[in-house]
Amino acid sequence: MRLIPALVAATLIAANTQAPASEQRNLIITQTQPFIGSTSELFNFSERFSYHNGRVCSGSFTNDQLNPVFTINVQTGEIARLTDSATPIDGSTDTIGFPFSCSLGDQAAAISAIFGAFRQGHFVVPIDNNGNAVGAPIKIIADGESLPDGTSLINADFAVHAGGFTAFRNGLGLYLHVLGTGALQTALNNATLFPGTGNTIDFLGPPLLLQSVLAAVATNVSGSNGVVFHDNQTGQVTLGIGLPVSPQGIALVDARVLAVWVAFNPAFQFILEWYDGAGNVATLLEPGSPLTDGDTVIEVVPEYVVSGTDVGVCAFANARVTSDPFGDVRMVRSCTASDGSIETEVLLTAGDTVDGEQITGWTYSQESADDRGAVVLATLGSGQNALTFVGDVPASDSDGDGIEDASDNCLLDSNADQIDADSDGFGNVCDPDVNNDCAINFSDLAIYKREFFTDFPPADNNSDGVVNFSDLASLKERIFGPPGPSGQADCP
Repeated sequence: MRLIPALVAATLIAANTQAPASEQRNLIITQTQPFIGSTSELFNFSERFSYHNGRVCSGSFTNDQLNPVFTINVQTGEIARLTDSATPIDGSTDTIGFPFSCSLGDQAAAISAIFGAFRQGHFVVPIDNNGNAVGAPIKIIADGESLPDGTSLINADFAVHAGGFTAFRNGLGLYLHVLGTGALQTALNNATLFPGTGNTIDFLGPPLLLQSVLAAVATNVSGSNGVVFHDNQTGQVTLGIGLPVSPQGIALVDARVLAVWVAFNPAFQFILEWYDGAGNVATLLEPGSPLTDGDTVIEVVPEYVVSGTDVGVCAFANARVTSDPFGDVRMVRSCTASDGSIETEVLLTAGDTVDGEQITGWTYSQESADDRGAVVLATLGSGQNALTFVGDVPASDSDGDGIEDASDNCLLDSNADQIDADSDGFGNVCDPDVNNDCAINFSDLAIYKREFFTDFPPADNNSDGVVNFSDLASLKERIFGPPGPSGQADCP
């Protein structure tokens, strides 16, 4: 495992949000921590992990020699084992090898974790588990499978993401698979013209899929680098920016084709740039960038990853600073503010501590940032590895629906829509108490019986437009108990 101080991550935050003034660190989990309900213990982490919506998805080694994929609740540290190397795939006798990438999608969606794995070649597996429980892994696509144009897939691990994945085909073209549709679509190939030139794309850098847009680095035959965007719905290829862009470190961050990448300035120093999809390019981090502690950046380390929402820009990057030009790099956060200014501050320095242990170095994840901070894989002074949240420690989100517990009207039932038909502070999904007496009993059952097969909203627990057996099952599950629990209301 590579454990060097080389983390650079970028995320999107609301453009009118100022960078937080103070940062914290909290320990998520260390190696040798057992899985819930298991005698297996972690003894190493995979570098390829992702962070989304309060959870970390990762691969690992364990003391029983299995290679599991798991999720961790950032707030509680609870580990949920998704699957491991002894799990058969697609009903066959073949089993999963070591997972080489891991991604988390929307916790409210059916597919909440996707990972790539080996089985006599690469293939991609989704798990329907809502981030908490073991699901049945199924093969989506594997090396060697035929593609619509008659070529064969040669590598299915190029990029795995929440909405689908991209893969090489013979001839170094790219195919795109969108989960839920089953459709394989041509994205880019080496016969595609590099926009504005007579040259064709002959190298594709790391693409990141998000919603319906694909971003890639392309090098034309004359050796000039640039960034190319491809819309997989229209097939349109557009130039993001030409020279000088490094072929390493290009990532798409939202469906408006906003991208962040590593580039070179005229002095061939690394800088971090972003692009808004309308031709506007701006620099987030560069040598000379001032820090809020009075120090100054003298070198940007050219590795990063991006993730986030759909407006504004924040970058988590590694940089050397004037006060310590030959020492360890500092992890910094650089954010745009509402007035267009950029504020950069130090988040992490080698020698800082977490849970009483000194941090000696860290590495980065593939998707590990949000508007609060980022998850890093840190090396501790004891020699242990640990997943650590750097930045503003996120508020608790017990059910992983994206609603913080303090505002969530159902703390233990995922309900991102927060539907509350009777406005009593308890969401429909956890509130069969239709007469609002804080007790789910036969009085409520009588109302369900009266309203059965109607569209009576307070008794429609799953909000599908009709009171039916699914809603009755919800009442049965909670009978003789209170509604909730809720972060908005309580029962005496």
